[in-house]
Amino acid sequence: TGSGPVAKGYAAAYDETNDRLLVHGGDPGGFNGIDELHALDLATNTWTEITGATTPGPRLYQGVAIRGTEMIIFGGARGFGAETYLNDVWAFDMMADTWRMVRSGGGDAPLTRFGAEIFYDATGDRIITFGGHDSTDLGNSNDVLAYGFAEDGWTALRPGDTLNGAAIGMCDFPPDFTLPEDG
Repeated sequence: TGSGPVAKGYAAAYDETNDRLLVHGGDPGGFNGIDELHALDLATNTWTEITGATTPGPRLYQGVAIRGTEMIIFGGARGFGAETYLNDVWAFDMMADTWRMVRSGGGDAPLTRFGAEIFYDATGDRIITFGGHDSTDLGNSNDVLAYGFAEDGWTALRPGDTLNGAAIGMCDFPPDFTLPEDG
């Protein structure tokens, strides 16, 4: 029951504390990000939209991880085109239902990207991100990076591959577009 989100992909996380599914942003089709957050209460099967003054803005294909009682998002894109790619970090407080910006892009932040996978490493109090589609000629990153909350900084854990040639087009690469790693 309730007013649920439009059909979309790449936007959900499970809020164990409140036993609900959170659906943020996403791609309803046409590669255009949207700025909305809905919660599905799994005990009552009721949708509610969560609104607030501060939000991450429209985005799709963002990385999502849970850090205690926060849903963390990294990167994504606002729409089609490299100029819309993001590399910021936001946190949604699942107890207060409010957003806060953790870290804007720039400085030591990784290349802007969408489609990166992230997970939360509780031992190091950091998110670790892998890959994604960035705005370079290579396009697809396969680096491994960590953002430490205490340090408020990014660290490269594993550099990405070395470019061996240019992409033919977006998401279109020759078979030898990178140099293989040794060992």
